[in-house]
Amino acid sequence: MAVDLFCYSSLPLEHVTKVLDSLIAQHPGLFYSKTSAYQSRFIIYEATEATDIQKEIALEYGLVATCEFIISLNDKSASDLVRTVLALVRAALGVENVIIMSDGVLRPVPDSGEQLKNW
Repeated sequence: MAVDLFCYSSLPLEHVTKVLDSLIAQHPGLFYSKTSAYQSRFIIYEATEATDIQKEIALEYGLVATCEFIISLNDKSASDLVRTVLALVRAALGVENVIIMSDGVLRPVPDSGEQLKNW
């Protein structure tokens, strides 16, 4: 089962890059890092400037995207952590600054009462 999360953000590319680097550093074993690649459950690919098509996709959901990045499930046994990853990314970037899609469908924002697993 392949799980790819397509993320679009309205924040500047440089800021998103710093936030993603921080997430990787704060959650070793959950996200890929050069020092713990064998343990990583998810890979966060480098953020890049959004293309015109990506901007159009994001705009359909009310977001003016400046950049995009992909998060891929690396360890299939960690599929139950997808919602945790969604919550971590949204908390780090701000719910209003990011949309996350998979299989061409917008991933809903979890209820405010949903708990993050301890990572």
